[in-house]
Amino acid sequence: MKKWTKWGVEALMTVSVLLGSGQPSSAAETLTDTYKDYRANAYWSEAMKWGIEKGITEGYKTDEGMLLKPDLSITEAQYLAFLIRYLDKEELVQTASSSPNWSASVYKLAQKYNLSYQLNKKAQSLSITRGKVATILAEVMTKKRLSKEEAVQWMYDQHITVGYGSQPTYDSFQPNTPISRGQIMTFLYRLDQQPIEKSIGLVLDLTLQQEEKQVGDMVNSERAKAGEKALMIDPVLSAIARIKAQDMALNGYFAHLSPTYGKVDELIKMGNVPYFSRGMYGENIALGYHTAESVMDGWMNSPSHHDNIMDHDYSHIGIGLFEWNGRKYWVQEFFGRTW
Repeated sequence: MKKWTKWGVEALMTVSVLLGSGQPSSAAETLTDTYKDYRANAYWSEAMKWGIEKGITEGYKTDEGMLLKPDLSITEAQYLAFLIRYLDKEELVQTASSSPNWSASVYKLAQKYNLSYQLNKKAQSLSITRGKVATILAEVMTKKRLSKEEAVQWMYDQHITVGYGSQPTYDSFQPNTPISRGQIMTFLYRLDQQPIEKSIGLVLDLTLQQEEKQVGDMVNSERAKAGEKALMIDPVLSAIARIKAQDMALNGYFAHLSPTYGKVDELIKMGNVPYFSRGMYGENIALGYHTAESVMDGWMNSPSHHDNIMDHDYSHIGIGLFEWNGRKYWVQEFFGRTW
């Protein structure tokens, strides 16, 4: 059972290319002996061989012949392409078929799974650092938002890296140093050897922002006045609500149906939490309210939004806020079990 409401007041609603000099090679040319710069004794030799066999990288066809360019630094877009090819190559192929720009398809999937990519278009074309690589990789594997320090420690714990110093510390990882193609492929190769689940999924930030918590507290205050039970302010639902708010901001729409995630229940189920696999769902969205108090006033003074907030059958709520170009996008996600 899904619950939807109607327009309210003041904009309220309820409810296979790599870059480099030269052209990429044909996918069929994957034998390492065809690459002029392949070195069998290099630290990256096995990793590159593996990457070619997996279709993660192809190398470059140049006037000098086929090259791997293992020491060449890579951009964020190229790294994301490597990572997504490793985790879900078929989805990248399907997404690329609908986009003429290879990096657009990569970033479409990066947004879908809420990866820590740069919103600044200029930054997307700059060399990516080792610390940023570690952050994205660790978040994809753990499905949680992590600090750079936590991500580097995860890399050590999973034996994906040993760093550059005698001790595996954050500084010895050299997080601010640009990373090369050889290093990237080595990280992915070592990851592949580890007995952990390797799949791409929604990365959730489980930390509630102050204004989000204020909205949740005000919801329960209003419910208490009406004799309704308090809703659990759920960190997973709040992370999902925040993702929906970001999706609306970045894709320039204001609606329940997301071009990225689909319907509310489809987005919530992407969080991969068994508890939310079945139930009834509702959503309130709002745009342009500057404070938690003002958006709650708007929702409470709109009958359809008010009904969602006060519904007796809901047990959980998530609150999400995303600010973009000076405008605040607000989302409430509601859930109630039906079994």
